[in-house]
Amino acid sequence: PGDASRYFAAFDRHRHGSWISSDDFLLGVAAMDTSTPHAGVWLQFRCGYLFRYYATRVGSSHKITFEALADMMREEARAAGSTAPKRAGHEEALRANPSQQPLTQERSEEHT
Repeated sequence: PGDASRYFAAFDRHRHGSWISSDDFLLGVAAMDTSTPHAGVWLQFRCGYLFRYYATRVGSSHKITFEALADMMREEARAAGSTAPKRAGHEEALRANPSQQPLTQERSEEHT
């Protein structure tokens, strides 16, 4: 159920939690289709789907944790045909975010 629950969360644009509409399903499947343009409104949809796919509930909101971001980067590298990032790169990123806390707006500003 792991991947299925992640896809369900991604397709659940209105965060109902227990159901998705036929429109949400159709848009989700269309966004996954490789022939769908990677620009304009579809880019916005895809970014939203990616966020919801990797995000987890933290308190009353959804955030992407350090580990989820690392997973996303490994999966993207694999899909692009390259090898997964080396462990050394993971360690370097871990030093930048030692607490492994979700990067909120305030925390991301600390690193700029």
